[in-house]
Amino acid sequence: MKENIRELSLRLRNVHQRFLELERRQAEQDLERRLTSFDFLLYLTQDYRYAWLQPLSALIAEMDAFVDETEVVSAEDFERLHLQIRNLLGKKGTRLAGRFTEHLEKDPELVLAYGSLNEFINANRKPEAEL
Repeated sequence: MKENIRELSLRLRNVHQRFLELERRQAEQDLERRLTSFDFLLYLTQDYRYAWLQPLSALIAEMDAFVDETEVVSAEDFERLHLQIRNLLGKKGTRLAGRFTEHLEKDPELVLAYGSLNEFINANRKPEAEL
């Protein structure tokens, strides 16, 4: 099950990476200038206007730490993490979910990354009767 959590984290990281790239492009349009990776990192970590992105980044870090620090990972752990992902990306009324949905409607690469994440989740979830 640890390998499943690692793979879940990797696929979520792919979604996150594409999402951040799209946000960077939007920031560059808004600022009317190119941003270096360092400049964008400063915006992400220090500008209150990007604080809404931090929960997704934090979840990935938490997942990686959980797998590294926990000896036995269960199907319930996988389900809990899956629900956290779903809540972050799909919770209506949040800035993160709203922006994610906007990008998802326009960007095929994000659709593919998100589809891969969901495909993996669906293939590795235990039926509810077993949880």
